[in-house]
Amino acid sequence: EQRSEEGTGEELFQQIHAEKQALIQTGKVKKEKPLPEITEDDIPFDVPGSWKWVRLRDLCQTDISYGIIKLGAEDPQGVRVLRCSDVKENHIIPDSVRTVEYALSQQFSRTILQGGEIVINVRGTLGGCAVVPPTMCGYNVAREVAVIRQCNQIVAQYLVYLLMSFYFQRFMFQGLI
Repeated sequence: EQRSEEGTGEELFQQIHAEKQALIQTGKVKKEKPLPEITEDDIPFDVPGSWKWVRLRDLCQTDISYGIIKLGAEDPQGVRVLRCSDVKENHIIPDSVRTVEYALSQQFSRTILQGGEIVINVRGTLGGCAVVPPTMCGYNVAREVAVIRQCNQIVAQYLVYLLMSFYFQRFMFQGLI
């Protein structure tokens, strides 16, 4: 049960909506097409009355994006790029990170990492999901890795646990997300 001092899911959703509207008004993000309302058929199980069912994108500042389509030649002085082999369950292993030309990374500027966002494998080795540490600010991601920039009210690690849950992983492996 939700603690009353934390507010309700609806109140949190309204705060997230206000944050997104402020980002749209300042031109930092584009207005998104509205998602379909969640119906009774969409709800897989009951949650406490103070919670609210929302779609993942409703918790994000921007659309969920995948990265560089074709990495090309290695550039030792270039930008580091996370691939699905680097993103594991709840952590990132930077030992074998590839590098690409700076100009190529700039073509995919929407997925240049800032630190604090979430990366999740969406092709190849599915299921790897982690919060990007601040030390990886400036890295980019390959096509098989998606970037989730959650709204400020959402604790990134909580969202990672949700994405690693059996419930979400089942949908991911079935290709339903």
